[in-house]
Amino acid sequence: MPVRPWRKGRAVSIMAVKVSDIYNIVCSVLLENYDNGAAPGLSLGIVTLQDFLDLFGIVVEEFINRTSLSYSIFTQQLGANQSLYQFPTNINTPKLCFIGGQWIDHTDLDTLDDWRYAWANTQGTPEYWYSDGLSPHIIGVAPNPDYSGASYTIPVGPTPIPPFGITNLFNGATQGQFNSTISVTGVTATWVSGDLFDVAWGNYSPGPTMMLGLASPIVNGTPAPIQTVASSTSLTFAIAPGDGVYFAQVNIGNDGNLSIIGTTGLTTITYGLNDTVPVLPDSFCGALAYGILARIFSNDSECKDLQRAYYCQARYSEYINVAAAISGELLEISG
Repeated sequence: MPVRPWRKGRAVSIMAVKVSDIYNIVCSVLLENYDNGAAPGLSLGIVTLQDFLDLFGIVVEEFINRTSLSYSIFTQQLGANQSLYQFPTNINTPKLCFIGGQWIDHTDLDTLDDWRYAWANTQGTPEYWYSDGLSPHIIGVAPNPDYSGASYTIPVGPTPIPPFGITNLFNGATQGQFNSTISVTGVTATWVSGDLFDVAWGNYSPGPTMMLGLASPIVNGTPAPIQTVASSTSLTFAIAPGDGVYFAQVNIGNDGNLSIIGTTGLTTITYGLNDTVPVLPDSFCGALAYGILARIFSNDSECKDLQRAYYCQARYSEYINVAAAISGELLEISG
């Protein structure tokens, strides 16, 4: 016998769905009295309120993990010859990784073994990331970075704990344009006026190139790759551009660091009837009722009904497939 735990119109409510809304539906399907989550509710003892709350926590976490409806972004500095990186607990499962804003492939240890001999000791710009064989909340990159990414100023707040990086930041904290007037002698440039040199430039990979011109704005400038930044008023070029006073411009867009985009983890799986359903858009909350009922109907109890369990599981899977497809499209568009 089919069950219809989500009535038309309820899922698109502009009000946040509460756990009690899902509870009411489950009570109704199980033919127990309910009144907006109030007593008697699940009073027969076959399924208890605590059983429901336990199943709710399990199902909501599973649904979020499998659909990736909510993402978090975390960017941290790459270290020279450092292959493993920790990401924060608010990211449950990494989905995409970027190096300096450039997407890198996800792979596994077996594939890496086939890819290159002694890959674990190879250095270069990372092309792959992997997580199998590692502790939770750790990913590895390959090859090992042959540089250190641009350093960040960590926002003032709670005492920092590993990993050191910045949440909600993608591709660097120092993007933008630098303009100044500099005096060049040989390969050495000295600040004259304008924006001070950024000492983090020396860590960027690839390193930025300064455009030099005799007039501002620079139209047909001479590119001069920056080799090192000695201080905020002195730097050296890889090739001497010619002595003189120049207008200088640097466009910053690649910090060479690691950005991880992953599903947002839950802070708890313990809920009460008055709590709001976390993270999920209202339109997908019906999936939770189907997921809970699928488990109830498949348990070895007086409620066991495999036909209804199969039906609920099928509808639950439909929700997951649709939500995951939407989430994947949005991630591709935003990337």
